[in-house]
Amino acid sequence: FNLYSSSSFTVTGNVAIGRGKQRGLVLDNSSGFRILRNLLVGQVVGVELQSSPSGVVYQNTVWDHVTAGFYLGTGSSNVTLRNNLWQGFFAYYLNSVAQGSLSSDHNGFNFTGQMGVGSGSYSALTDWQATGQDATAIQADPLFIDATGSQPEKFKLQPGSPVKGYGVDLSAELSTDYFGNPLSPAPAKVASSTVTGAA
Repeated sequence: FNLYSSSSFTVTGNVAIGRGKQRGLVLDNSSGFRILRNLLVGQVVGVELQSSPSGVVYQNTVWDHVTAGFYLGTGSSNVTLRNNLWQGFFAYYLNSVAQGSLSSDHNGFNFTGQMGVGSGSYSALTDWQATGQDATAIQADPLFIDATGSQPEKFKLQPGSPVKGYGVDLSAELSTDYFGNPLSPAPAKVASSTVTGAA
């Protein structure tokens, strides 16, 4: 998905499972966006923002990406990330200037290389947390039904998943996850693929 020169819009409920493809979702020269409840698996980069300020990225599953789960490019200031699951060689690849106004917390990570790069290099989640970001995040295998699967249902969480309950209440924005399961009671659970029918 590639959106250019858009403003005040929502991207929600999309699925892109395509291992080896270039990008899951790219916003270029856009603003005022809401990226909600999407399932993006297997691209080189999951979510990429270029010159796209003032938006939120909530309750997405962005998994198995070659380079980065989230790429924050130049001119993409004032972006908020909450209740997402991220995996890539880098979880985050950040422009050092745009990073200064990023707000990220209550996310789940399972990166294959290092946490990220930006104004510094963050080998571990604790290095990233030392910058004041993601104080209540978790690094763990979320226990998908099948993380190598090609169907959305494979990215539901198994009972006992360690990422359940790490979300923050987003009821002002969302009442259900990607599969239509309720996100109540608060706190909202992490990611678009949280509910498997077992608490």
